[in-house]
Amino acid sequence: MFKIISSILFIVLAFCITAWVKPINSLYLWSSSELFDLLRSAQLIKGDYEWGLDPASNIMMIVFVVAIAVILSVLFRTIRKKI
Repeated sequence: MFKIISSILFIVLAFCITAWVKPINSLYLWSSSELFDLLRSAQLIKGDYEWGLDPASNIMMIVFVVAIAVILSVLFRTIRKKI
């Protein structure tokens, strides 16, 4: 039960970090834009999307949140073992 709660906490914290920490948010926005351009040039995305609600932004948000949550989990486990 502790692992489930801590995993949910890390995901929520990673989402907040992605949204509120300016350099990470800028990297997310840039990479979402680049992925959107790449997918649109390959004609994998069709139609008009509101900026930030397109599939490329969703993909990048999932990648960023999972990556940051994994990093937080590893850091937490490392610190916990040393204490």
